[in-house]
Amino acid sequence: MILKIRKKHCVSILATAVCTALVYIMFMQSAFAHCCGCPAPCSRCKPTQTEEAEVNIRPYFRDRMTEYRNWFTSEFFISRIQPDWMLATQQLSTVSIMQVGIVGGFFDAKHLLETTRLMDKMRVDAIKEYQPSEAMCRFATVTTGLASTEQKQNATQIGYSEKSVGRLLLNSEGNRGSFSSLGEEIEAEARVRQFRKIYCDKDDNAGHLVGTGANGAKALCGTTGGTDPNRLNNDVNYTKILDQPLTLNVGNVDTEMTTEEQDILALADNIYHYKGFEKIQPQNLFTIYGSLSPWISLMSYASKSEVAQSSFYNLVSEKSAGTGVSSKYFIDLVQELGYNEEDAKELFGEKPSYYAQMELLTKKLYQNPNFFVSLIDTPNNVNRQLASLETFEVMQKRDFYHGLVRQEMLLSLILEELTQPRHRLLYVRPLGNDND
Repeated sequence: MILKIRKKHCVSILATAVCTALVYIMFMQSAFAHCCGCPAPCSRCKPTQTEEAEVNIRPYFRDRMTEYRNWFTSEFFISRIQPDWMLATQQLSTVSIMQVGIVGGFFDAKHLLETTRLMDKMRVDAIKEYQPSEAMCRFATVTTGLASTEQKQNATQIGYSEKSVGRLLLNSEGNRGSFSSLGEEIEAEARVRQFRKIYCDKDDNAGHLVGTGANGAKALCGTTGGTDPNRLNNDVNYTKILDQPLTLNVGNVDTEMTTEEQDILALADNIYHYKGFEKIQPQNLFTIYGSLSPWISLMSYASKSEVAQSSFYNLVSEKSAGTGVSSKYFIDLVQELGYNEEDAKELFGEKPSYYAQMELLTKKLYQNPNFFVSLIDTPNNVNRQLASLETFEVMQKRDFYHGLVRQEMLLSLILEELTQPRHRLLYVRPLGNDND
């Protein structure tokens, strides 16, 4: 607000000030001019009329100036200037306070916009950082049935181990010991019949395993040999039967034995303890040979053979059919590698084994270009994938550890067998009589 002062008061004030200044300047110039015109020093000159007038005027002028000052500072300033200045000050204060409010409003708006922007950014960051990628869903889907499949694997290995021990110890409980409980000859005849019917390849042994006409009855494999070409020599073909397949149709809970399970057991019979034991008659069980009963010797052999067979049956159980919990999603992921559904099921099985699932988790998934595309993601999702890969590595190292444990047992068994000659020598020549 512009301060309004009445025009006539301004004019009177200015006129009074100008007149007073002119009178003062005129008297001062006259006195100085007269003094400077005297040939003698001014203090010796005789006062002129002008000087006398000046002496009289000075007190008057001083009194008038004093009155003017008193009037200006008391009456004029207090009654006319000060009220207007107070109104002006009040108006300026009011305007300033209003301006502060306006500026404060701008600051509030600025902080509100910045806070809103920060909240939006944090919300977007949260969505981006806590939104799992498709790769994480893949990992979670594939590992869904891994734990249950591993548990089934352990149960399958225990079952095969019991069957192996039953065969070694001539167990006659059900089908647990196969034909071994009936004696060596009967078991050998049963294995020969199985070989002639299923595994015999008529072209083996330069074609002399089969015969024609009357000679066919005398030939080992008759006139035709095995009838299923896909199973010929499966009882000796480790690579085809056990090494290459990722999933074996073995270890099922039903009592029906599958062809793959039959081939596995035939292969195991040819690798371990290929020749069965003859039954020990009851009267011979107490016969002492070197402080040991024949049955104790048999148990010692059976325990060592079981340690050797544990590695074989562990591999079989790892490749045994799984629980099928995540089979559908598993086959879908395999199809992304370029397989059709039939080929995927043939390669990995309708119920992928523990071995097949680990094959996908630790190898096959990373042969898919989509895996590398999934790495073009937020840093948090990439770190989550790295954490998942580290868990798969831990599982793989754990399997490797179990393999080292079996290897250690086999090495200890080999060491025991190497020390057996020295052990037997101690029975013949007691310790202390050795002259070597």
